[in-house]
Amino acid sequence: MGLPKIDAPSVNVKLPFTKKSVSLRPYTVKEEKILLFAQSSQESAEISKAINQVLANCIQDDTKVDDLPAFEVDFLFLKLRSISVNNIVKLKVKDEKDGEETYYDTEVDLENVEINMDRAEDPNIKLNDEYQIKLRYPKFGVLSEMKIDAAQPTEFLFDLIGKCIESIYNDEDVFIFDDYSEKEQKDFVESLTSKNLAEISNFMQNVPQVEHDIIYDADGVSKKKTLRGIYDFFTFA
Repeated sequence: MGLPKIDAPSVNVKLPFTKKSVSLRPYTVKEEKILLFAQSSQESAEISKAINQVLANCIQDDTKVDDLPAFEVDFLFLKLRSISVNNIVKLKVKDEKDGEETYYDTEVDLENVEINMDRAEDPNIKLNDEYQIKLRYPKFGVLSEMKIDAAQPTEFLFDLIGKCIESIYNDEDVFIFDDYSEKEQKDFVESLTSKNLAEISNFMQNVPQVEHDIIYDADGVSKKKTLRGIYDFFTFA
């Protein structure tokens, strides 16, 4: 007779931006090992890879991690951690005292962590008197695949802008950006004016994030620190 299989009930999590309901099972020791390895590396690429793998294992419906906006993947993972281990996470916050780095203990309730949608900008931008552009938040899979080349940071920016364009439209026509070749997309991005580029960059810089303020006691002095994005939650835990 084989050993019994330990099953855990699934939980439905409602995503705040796409409004999609995702069915999750708690992660197991096998998946926790993946997360611990990524956490010890403190490399953003390893953390992203681990989150993708663990979420893909634990999602019980047809939701694809790579198709979600990156900030919703962060939110979904924090909810998964809450149902798998505990909603209370103990953190060590780095601070400076007398010129030296000091760490202070605190904790955060993951049930209180939300996506800050107040950062969001209007995705519709006027290009000229005839055309407007509709932007979208970059998907987790897109960001995971993109690599920054320190020698060509401008190329990375232009590539990212292309990934954020959903359509170009006027009163009569709508041009779906994904329907066009890579060369056509690149030519279009390079035809934008500096004003267009600045407005698109502003949209990208104000992408919503998981965000939470934590209060900690620094030798009798109450201090506040804001955690933003999954990397903060990973590296402080």
